[in-house]
Amino acid sequence: MKIKKNIAAKWNLNYIVKQSDIEKVVSYVNGRGGYCHVQSPIRFLKQRFPNVNWPRVVDAGVQQGVLHRQLRLLSTQPISKVKLSRGMGKKIPVLLLSCTFSMFAFAEPYVTNVVARQRQPWNGLVDVSYEIVGSTNGMEYAYGQLTATDRTHGKTYAASTFEKKIDLSEGKHTAIWNMAADNSFTSKDIVFNLSIRIPALYCVIDLSGGPNATSYPVMDLDDVPEGGWTDEYKTTKLVMRRINPGTFIMGKDQADESHRVWITKPFYIGVFEVTQKQYELVIGNNPSRYKGDMRPLESVSFSSFHGCYGGGAWPCEGEGNTFLACLREKTGVRLDLPTEAQWEYSCRAGTTSAYNNGGSSEEDLKLLGRYAGNQSDGKGGCSQHTVVGLYMPNYWGLYDMHGNVREWCCDCNTTMFGIDPVGNRSDNHGVRGGKWDNSAAAVMSCDRYTDLYYYYSEGLGFRISGCIIE
Repeated sequence: MKIKKNIAAKWNLNYIVKQSDIEKVVSYVNGRGGYCHVQSPIRFLKQRFPNVNWPRVVDAGVQQGVLHRQLRLLSTQPISKVKLSRGMGKKIPVLLLSCTFSMFAFAEPYVTNVVARQRQPWNGLVDVSYEIVGSTNGMEYAYGQLTATDRTHGKTYAASTFEKKIDLSEGKHTAIWNMAADNSFTSKDIVFNLSIRIPALYCVIDLSGGPNATSYPVMDLDDVPEGGWTDEYKTTKLVMRRINPGTFIMGKDQADESHRVWITKPFYIGVFEVTQKQYELVIGNNPSRYKGDMRPLESVSFSSFHGCYGGGAWPCEGEGNTFLACLREKTGVRLDLPTEAQWEYSCRAGTTSAYNNGGSSEEDLKLLGRYAGNQSDGKGGCSQHTVVGLYMPNYWGLYDMHGNVREWCCDCNTTMFGIDPVGNRSDNHGVRGGKWDNSAAAVMSCDRYTDLYYYYSEGLGFRISGCIIE
């Protein structure tokens, strides 16, 4: 186990930490791209579990993989004893376990006990039961593919009408196959197989082919690349992070249960705001006022990159040779902007504070993004908006959710409650996150403004989202 600096700590961890909370911390560490000060994760854990005697960390930098595995261990069992061993000439805490760190990981889920029964009397429907075994690290649903192999005639049939959205919670489940719609067959020897595919944590779109490319390859990543998000992910590649379903209170008053929102479907959202280089590789031009390949695209109206030229009312499919229409066509992925509810849920990443690192002061905000109070900090060499990804990400690894540029949303949600809420049809669209010259009070997680679909400014950009399972 490699430790960069000494950790002065007395561990008393006779406590089991929930996996969902560990995921937030692990995602935060992954987002730092390798080495990371663990002071912020420890701070988060202290807030989440105030009755636990968490270690006091003094300027400690821990290798990403080590902290990742430690947190996974904490999520699976209580640890009540710690032995101090000599390492690198300094005392470091070592967890008393008989196995090595590398042996601990979340078990990949798998399907077992698949049984299919045709309905009697026969009406073309087949009831399929199956059992899920293993942890899914927060994912509630996955893609499912059912096949039926007729061993009498040596043919395999894919069930195109089978319910693709598979419940991943551990235990037994049922689903339905409309076999009649898939051309029924008769056999005395049939073997059914149900396979699942969990969407990767990250989805990457390769834009390097430029505006003349006939397609943009889409790749999966299960973790942040070794070395972190390098410049290519801010220029020739566009990366999105999977956001799992959950619930939160939308708006400023985090005690107001009338504004509780449930997000029931996983979705992807951009790790960074769309940059000027990424836009140029798709469209072939850069309308931004303050230029810079890795700075956020700005000076774009909703209609200019999304469509809806005949009026700004949402929803619409995106028209003409717009950024969004080109991405959809060349990737085959249903991409859009996040709804206001999705945006705030992603921004908060489980926090209820003013800012998404668990804090509510300007000192907390200065760590998270470019705003009026830190325009002169020199990051990126710019005094307006700056290069994306220079400040601290939130616990889910998303950057610049506070400040830099305001971000267009696909709807205008003034009700702020319910299940997967979507705002009413309107020429106005929500803009979230605040911008580089806003005060601290205008860039909080809850702050929202609206703009007409034809409006644009040097402080207004966007990040994309993507549908995972319809």
